Amino acid sequence: MQFRTASGAELLVAHCVWGNYLWRGLKNVRIVDDHFREDYVEELVREWGYTRPTGPVHSGRPAFVSDTAADTAFLFCPATAGVAQLVHEIGHAVHDRVYPASRDWSHEQAEAFALLADVNAGRWRTLEPAERAAFRDHIKACRNNPGYERALRWAFSLRKLKLKEQMDAIAQG
Repeated sequence: MQFRTASGAELLVAHCVWGNYLWRGLKNVRIVDDHFREDYVEELVREWGYTRPTGPVHSGRPAFVSDTAADTAFLFCPATAGVAQLVHEIGHAVHDRVYPASRDWSHEQAEAFALLADVNAGRWRTLEPAERAAFRDHIKACRNNPGYERALRWAFSLRKLKLKEQMDAIAQG
């Protein structure tokens, strides 16, 4: 695995969106400069103490991967995926760390939580035009994907709440 460090600009945007929860979310998380692929499973099991998955492995896209058997979690997101995708995956790290019960959430609930990144990015007037466009494109892609459409609506229904209230609302289901 080829690791990378998030750029200062990426971390600034992530902090704007996730506030101080960012630092809890990124504790013991390594960023891999690649999409998650099935061939990483062996390395995670062999070198990082992960439990072998029993179900299908979703390969070829960004992902956040954690295991209760291991101390280190991995955020698979190449730099070329863009800031919106990285901040979305950081959202999965935040719910994993702040709400440990989230490991049992449905796909929709986990995605709604991570999509709070898109909801809250619109609050920041200081985003660069390219960063704003990245979030707009990410929202558009989610609207056009049946697996994310309901989660996106759920996240946007909470847009007027403060971040902690948004997070708690999704955590409560």
